Amino acid sequence: MLYKRNEAGNRLLADIAEEAADETIIQFLRMTEEDFEYMLQKITPKICKQDTYMKKAITVRERLIIGLRFIATGENFKSLQFLFRVSPSTIRKIVPKVCDALIEITVCVLLEEDRLLAVFKAFSINDCPGHVSPQ
Repeated sequence: MLYKRNEAGNRLLADIAEEAADETIIQFLRMTEEDFEYMLQKITPKICKQDTYMKKAITVRERLIIGLRFIATGENFKSLQFLFRVSPSTIRKIVPKVCDALIEITVCVLLEEDRLLAVFKAFSINDCPGHVSPQ
């Protein structure tokens, strides 16, 4: 499977990249191309892997697309395997790392823009069960 992925390339990803079709990305990942590129820029240092002598690493773009496709559709790892030509065990490792990185960059963006306080106020965190008062 890996040989086929490397030999023929991942045609789906290539087709999405070739078509500068914002509509394709919106339908496939449920987000705009600008949002995708912004996420890719922010997440690259967190999920980047090095190539080794034994194999080429799955690119950050592919990792992010796999993670976003899982989040957007909830497809199981077996169907993602056929879609991306990546083994389910590898997908099982990629998805949690992408999700953790997305949470981390989202919180950082919210903190930078002072939106986190507004989110806490909107959900009135003080009224949540298990909330411990600082007093």
